[in-house]
Amino acid sequence: MNPKPQQITQNARPEGRRLATCPRGDSEELRLELSEYEGRPYISLRVWFQTEDGKWLPSKKGCTIRLRELPEVLRALADPELQLAGGTRVAHPKPSTPNPSNER
Repeated sequence: MNPKPQQITQNARPEGRRLATCPRGDSEELRLELSEYEGRPYISLRVWFQTEDGKWLPSKKGCTIRLRELPEVLRALADPELQLAGGTRVAHPKPSTPNPSNER
């Protein structure tokens, strides 16, 4: 059974299938959704805010992750270095080619 279509305001986009919700105070939440655009699935990670009349709308704060990028993102999130650092990690880009002068 399909849900009734939602009325969409100018700034809102249709929601995908919500996978997780993390409250951020009384009027904001971080939503992780599986969505689709032009037939291509993607993960959406976006801050939503509640209006004075109680409606939830997506903010401009967020990003999308292509499904092919998801394994690398998950590996990075599961990295013990990230967990030990209390959630703060400095990105260390991988060198494109080995540099013999830096080898020991």
